[in-house]
Amino acid sequence: MASRPVGVGVVDVDGVVLEHDGSFASELGTAIGLDLVDVVSDRFGRHCVERMSGALDADAPTTVAVDDAVNIRIGPVRTGRREVRIEPSVTISSVAGTVDAEDEAVTDPLTGLGNRRRLDEVIRRWEALSEAGPPLVLLMIDLDRFKHVNDSLGHGVGDRLLELAAARISSATRADEEVIRMGGDEFVVLHGGPDIRVVEAIASRMIEFLGRPFLVEGHQVHIGASIGIAVLHDGSDSAGVLLRHADLALYEAKAAGRGTYRFFRPVLAQRADERRDLETRVRRAMALRELSLHYQPQVSADDGRVTGFEALLRWTNDVDGAVGPATLIPIAEEIG
Repeated sequence: MASRPVGVGVVDVDGVVLEHDGSFASELGTAIGLDLVDVVSDRFGRHCVERMSGALDADAPTTVAVDDAVNIRIGPVRTGRREVRIEPSVTISSVAGTVDAEDEAVTDPLTGLGNRRRLDEVIRRWEALSEAGPPLVLLMIDLDRFKHVNDSLGHGVGDRLLELAAARISSATRADEEVIRMGGDEFVVLHGGPDIRVVEAIASRMIEFLGRPFLVEGHQVHIGASIGIAVLHDGSDSAGVLLRHADLALYEAKAAGRGTYRFFRPVLAQRADERRDLETRVRRAMALRELSLHYQPQVSADDGRVTGFEALLRWTNDVDGAVGPATLIPIAEEIG
């Protein structure tokens, strides 16, 4: 990929090629005086016509993936003219291929998939190479009910189940996608491409495949999967942030009842930050003795006698005033 040159040309307002360099000619042939859409469709197929025509009409720079190895990027340079750049496309397989797949340091020993270090390497290379390419999409997969299987049938069955799940996930991916085992029962699929419908289809396929029963050492095992999805540069500027966003989306999928997928939205990060802040403040309130018990009498409806009391935890502070139990109790129960 790195050795493939970038070709540059210029077209007029009608899409006719006015000039180009040698690399452009090596890819498309000598094209001066010819219609760019015709030249590209002759070289790569008629499926390019509509997308190339749209790119020529667009006001902003637009990239068209004409095949698995080549992108054509078209953008305005001066009145009535547009620059045409022929570039190597960036795919998961091309980026991941620069990492030694046989290196034990980047391989999960149980499943043979890449590990967290390999994930970091692929994301770093993608960031360096894909400024004009498609976005990197990360799907974080968590196996539902895996802990129950591990606890009830033993770690040997659990490990074998992870191997089978890894193989099933890999069988549901395309050659240009990458599968990573993060550890435990979490996996990641990396996909390069902007089409949201494709990403949804991948997520649905993973959930369907992992929802089928597994036969593990004589046991029929039913698990399932929940998936969180995040996009690099869609509010994610590093591997760490990308993983956090996918993890927040995964939490949302689990909260929705498991066996589904959710995309990261900025409001999820906002809620997580607010919850973390609230947890810190509750711990502080406990230390400063801002929490108090209120006793509410329980009265018999028959004769009006007091039959007992209900203890209610309350929190009042100088910033929020009285904090409602719906906010306080879940946090207090979680942190003990």
